[in-house]
Amino acid sequence: MINTLRSDLRKCLFSLPFLLSAVLLMILIFSTPCVIINTNTPNYPIALFILKTDRTLWEQYLQYSNVLMFDKGFANMWLGVFMPFLVSFPCVPVFCDEYNSNCWRHCVERTGRRKYILSKFICVIAVAFALITLCYLIYAAICMCIFPDPENSLDPLLAERGGKWYEYYYFNNYFDTPSKPLIIAARIITSAVVASVNGLFALALSAVTMNKYTSMGIPMIIYFFFMQFAESYEFGTNIEGIVDTRFFFADNSQRISGVENWFCEYMGQPLWWAYLYFALAAAALFAIYRFFMMRRLRQ
Repeated sequence: MINTLRSDLRKCLFSLPFLLSAVLLMILIFSTPCVIINTNTPNYPIALFILKTDRTLWEQYLQYSNVLMFDKGFANMWLGVFMPFLVSFPCVPVFCDEYNSNCWRHCVERTGRRKYILSKFICVIAVAFALITLCYLIYAAICMCIFPDPENSLDPLLAERGGKWYEYYYFNNYFDTPSKPLIIAARIITSAVVASVNGLFALALSAVTMNKYTSMGIPMIIYFFFMQFAESYEFGTNIEGIVDTRFFFADNSQRISGVENWFCEYMGQPLWWAYLYFALAAAALFAIYRFFMMRRLRQ
């Protein structure tokens, strides 16, 4: 199985589709809207915000410090729509072509059906983690080089919070650490978990259809309509003021932008419940993928 997995990873990670997915993800990150505080200026994408504003403005508001600007890079609503495509594009077409060309028979003869299926499953998760980690580490490096440190902000909020910039609104509530590397790592890992589930969704569909275009397109369409549906629940709250649970489950972009805040602050659930939810979702998708692939590989 190790050789099969190594071969799958090589075909998926060291490929043009992976590079294109990374480029598209970077475009989405830098196109995230950024509010210019106390002005009537329309929101700028982060890339334009960097070009049209200067350090004088950035130092006045804690929101424009490097680590908070890094966190803002997860807040693009279109990430939730395109993430299944970005993760599946480097691997699902490869797997579909492999099956449709009957090349899978040689692999199955060497490794067996179960190991062959498990290799594909692990490969999608690895691609998701590699893609998210690569792009957001690059973005984090840019933020750390360009934007000021939160400790040097002139924002009155910093003094009000006793210099604890990491307690800015709901930011970092559940890690509660001033360590920037830990915050960056936690945000990347959390988003990679969500991206993995998005990729597994497309993988499960590929076992059903064996059509690479359908497998990558259907999740995007579903998440787009879910995003439209979720808007009606965005400001709906229950008696305790917790945001309607349906908003979180419908809008994939909210999961990517901050599992901790949405699951814990707004839904009132413990953080471990969030990761249990994604673990169960991954297990269900694996079961679907395995069921259909076992049937196909008997042919």
